[in-house]
Amino acid sequence: MKNPGRKDGGYALIMALILTVVVAGYLLTLHTVGASGMRSSEFNARKVVANYLAEGGVEAAQKDMQRALADYLPMPEEKSYTINGRTVYTTIEAVGAQRIEQDEAGVRTIIQPYLITSTVTCDGTVSSVERVVDAGLTPIFQFAVFYNSDLEILPGPNFTLTGRVHTNGDLYLGAGGGSTLTVDSEYLRAVGNLYLRRKNDGGLMGGTVTTRIKGSTDFYAFEKQSDLAAQGIPSISGFDSDFRGYDANGDGDFDDPGELAGWGSRSQELWGGTVKTGEHGLNEVVAPSIQTIQPWIETDGCGTEKGFYHANAGLVIRDNRAYLGDTDVTSCLPEGTITETTMYDGRENKYVTVTEIDIAKLNESNYFPGNGLLYAYREDSTADEPNGVRLKNASELAGRLTVVSPNPVYLWGDYNNICKKPAAIITDALNILSNAWDNSKGPGSLPSASETTINAAFITGNQNTEWGSYNGGLENLPRFHERWSGVPCNIRGSFVNIYVSEIGEGHWSYGGDNYTAPIRNWDYDLDFNDFNYLPPYTPYVVEITRVVQTNN
Repeated sequence: MKNPGRKDGGYALIMALILTVVVAGYLLTLHTVGASGMRSSEFNARKVVANYLAEGGVEAAQKDMQRALADYLPMPEEKSYTINGRTVYTTIEAVGAQRIEQDEAGVRTIIQPYLITSTVTCDGTVSSVERVVDAGLTPIFQFAVFYNSDLEILPGPNFTLTGRVHTNGDLYLGAGGGSTLTVDSEYLRAVGNLYLRRKNDGGLMGGTVTTRIKGSTDFYAFEKQSDLAAQGIPSISGFDSDFRGYDANGDGDFDDPGELAGWGSRSQELWGGTVKTGEHGLNEVVAPSIQTIQPWIETDGCGTEKGFYHANAGLVIRDNRAYLGDTDVTSCLPEGTITETTMYDGRENKYVTVTEIDIAKLNESNYFPGNGLLYAYREDSTADEPNGVRLKNASELAGRLTVVSPNPVYLWGDYNNICKKPAAIITDALNILSNAWDNSKGPGSLPSASETTINAAFITGNQNTEWGSYNGGLENLPRFHERWSGVPCNIRGSFVNIYVSEIGEGHWSYGGDNYTAPIRNWDYDLDFNDFNYLPPYTPYVVEITRVVQTNN
C-alpha cells in the first residue's frame, strides 16, 4: 500500500527548493540592480560636476578672448585653467567668415564667429562643452560718449549733446536750476542704472533733462522729484531707476487713475526704446585697458615688449627725439618741429615740462606718419611730475592722424579745422588750450581764452567721483586752463573715458587759477558712422554673444 504522506512531503521539499532559488535569485537581482543603480548615480554625479567644470572653462576662455580682442593681445588659442582643483583644457578657433551688422540705432559692428571647446576629466569621467559665439567688434568712435564706468553729465548752464551715449556703469543726469540738458539722441544707455541726481552727494539739480522719443523728432523730459511731488507721487529723485511705481490704492497694479508704472516698463513706453538700462537686459561691452597706450608692457614670460600703439606707430617721438623704427630722424625734421618748454597747470598745481610738437612743421617734413599713427611720450613723466606732450599749429593735418601718448596731452589752438581729416587723440589726460594761450599763466593767474575749434575724437582718462568729491563729469572731461566764460569751445568728435588717469591725477576744481567754463558747442562727428572715415587705429569695444552650445 502506497504512503500518501511521503508524496506530499516530496512536493513540499521541491517547492521549498524552488522558492529558495527564486528568493535567492530575486535577492541577487536586487543586489545587482542596486549596485548598478549606485554606480549609475555616482557616474551621473561625476558627470554633472565635470559638466560644470567644463562650462567654467568655456566662460573663462570667453572672458580672456574678449579681453584679448579689446587690448590687441594674442588670441589664447590653447589654454588651461584650474577650477576647483581640476585642470580644464580649452581651445579657441575662428569659424566662418566675418560680417558687418548694423543694429536699429545705426551702430555698425564687425562680427566674427568663434568655437570655444572646453574639456575636463573628473574621477575618470570626461566631459566637454562646445560653444559657438559671435564676437562683436564695434569701433568705439561710433559713440558720441562712451564710458567704461559711471558717467555723470551734470552741467550748470544749458548743454545740448548729440549722438549715441553709452556707459558700462551707472548714468547720472542733471542740469543747473533753470537750465536744460538736452540729449539729442535715440540711444541713451547704461548697463547699470540711471539716476536724476548727483553721485558725489546725492543732491538734486533744479534743471531739466530731456531726450528724444525713438522714431520721432519730439522730446520727452524726465520727471523730476518736484514734478512727481506736484501730483502727490513720492520718489527718491524723480522718474529714474529708483522709481518702482506708484500704486495709489494698493491693488497690485498701476492701471488706476493717477498711478504710474515703474521704471522698467514705463521708460520704454515714454521714449520708445531710446532710454535703456541694465533692467532692460543690456550687457557690458569690454573696452581697451590703459595698458594699450603704455610704451612697454610685460610679456607672459619675463621681460617686456612694446605696447600696441608704440609698436605700430609710423613715427615715435621720445624725449624730444623722433624715431622711424629704431632710426633717429630728428635731424631730418624742419628746425623747431620738436622743442621743450614748461607751462603752469592749475589743475596739477605745478609747472610741468612738455615736449612741444609743431604739427605744421611735421606736415612739411617727409616724416608725417604714413600709417597715420604718431606715438609720443616722455620717460620722465610720473604722477609726481606729470610732464607731457603739447601739440600746436595743428589747424591743418597733412593726413589722417591719431596721436597716442601715455602722458597728458595739451592741444594748443584750433585742431584739424581746415580740410578736416579723420583724427583722434588717445591720452592719459586731455587738456585744451585756446588760440589765445600765450604760456604766461602762473600760480594765481587766469588768462582769458578765445574761441577755439577742434575736430577730433578723444580717449582720455579722468579721476573717479567719490562721495564729497566730483570729477567734473563729461562736461569737464577735456581739462580747461583759462577763463572761458562766455567763450565758445567747439568740438566735433567723440568723447571716450575708459580708464582712470595714472599721470594726470589732479582733481577737478573750478575757478581760482584753474578755469571757468566755456560755452560748450559739442557734437558727434557723423563721419565716424562710416568705417572709411574713422581715425587710424580706432580701437574696438567687444561684446560676446552665445549662439549655440553643446554639452558632451
